[in-house]
Amino acid sequence: MAKVIEDCGTPISKTQKMIYPIKEQKVDQWTYDYRPNSGFTQGKIIGQKNALVINFSDKKILNIYVLNKEVKQTNYCNPKVSISIGDSMQQVGQVCYYPSSTKNTTLKTVLPRVNQITLTIQPAAGIPAQKLYFVDDKLIKIGD
Repeated sequence: MAKVIEDCGTPISKTQKMIYPIKEQKVDQWTYDYRPNSGFTQGKIIGQKNALVINFSDKKILNIYVLNKEVKQTNYCNPKVSISIGDSMQQVGQVCYYPSSTKNTTLKTVLPRVNQITLTIQPAAGIPAQKLYFVDDKLIKIGD
């Protein structure tokens, strides 16, 4: 922030507020709408929508949801073999077999509250004022 003030001059205004930043992360998501290895009950697979949801980042398990509850590990697919955070897609495939659906999606995670400083600067006469947003003394956004 000091470098910006040095280069652009004294700000017209300076405000600060506490915010909850949102982290966006691209993931591969595998969803199982049934219990793998559950067998058949009167000719039908035992099913439940989104029974098991696994998110992968860089081909490793980022998080696991069993019946909408986040867990660090589970033996939901096979009572004798657990899958855990950090396991590979290949390991999950060997234990849980084929998911009901797969998709690429973006997870949005709310991070802990931080102090955001907003500087409004006008670099020179005739040039419109600009808002610059800083968190931890780092420029994170320019403009509204």
